[in-house]
Amino acid sequence: MMIVHCSHHRCGTVWFDRIFRRISRYAGLSYFRGAQSKLPPDTAIFFQDHSEVTPEELPPHRGTHIRRDPRDVVVSCYFYHLWSDEPWLHEPRARFEGMSYQEKLKSLPESDGLLLEIEGSGGNTIRNMLEWALRERRFLEIRYEDFIADEAGEFARIFEHYMLDGSALDAAWLAVEQCRFQRMTGGRRVGEVKEGDHLRSGNPGSWREHLEGRHLAKMEELFGDVLGVLGYEAS
Repeated sequence: MMIVHCSHHRCGTVWFDRIFRRISRYAGLSYFRGAQSKLPPDTAIFFQDHSEVTPEELPPHRGTHIRRDPRDVVVSCYFYHLWSDEPWLHEPRARFEGMSYQEKLKSLPESDGLLLEIEGSGGNTIRNMLEWALRERRFLEIRYEDFIADEAGEFARIFEHYMLDGSALDAAWLAVEQCRFQRMTGGRRVGEVKEGDHLRSGNPGSWREHLEGRHLAKMEELFGDVLGVLGYEAS
């Protein structure tokens, strides 16, 4: 039975990708990350980083879907987009008078840049999470914050959901151990900030240090009760 993991931008995508790649390698399973339309028929682990899946068109599977506090998504997107070399960030845009998305972000004070992120790329991620939440899918729902609080417990829960056992389960736990936050960041703990790093902080609730009332008001204007729908406290 195929394993399917659905993620969103800045929701532990690199972390989980590394883990699943190692599981597939250690257990001798085929791995695919990409569009469902290009899914090879022999895929054992399917990773979709924007949660763009049509479950009814998949072969028999057991799936997980991860979400993150949308306020932290905005902050994480903002700081990542300031330095990332992803091609779309460097394309000239008429909307910004020929400046790229990254150039525009860098030209603004942090507060204004965060507002642009809510209206732009970060907002698109929030819409994708909201769309997923409003449609019924038979996937195990997991939260980024719960993995930070209890990594071993949460991975035990998803490995049980995937029905892993024997050598596949051993491979899964080895991959988790090798991809712990501190290992991937050269010893940094969650919450210790390193600017310009893909894993900048990882700390849940960091939005409180950066978002202002106007940011939260704009999020409510654009996305309604997104916090309630996704299961997060407003305070």
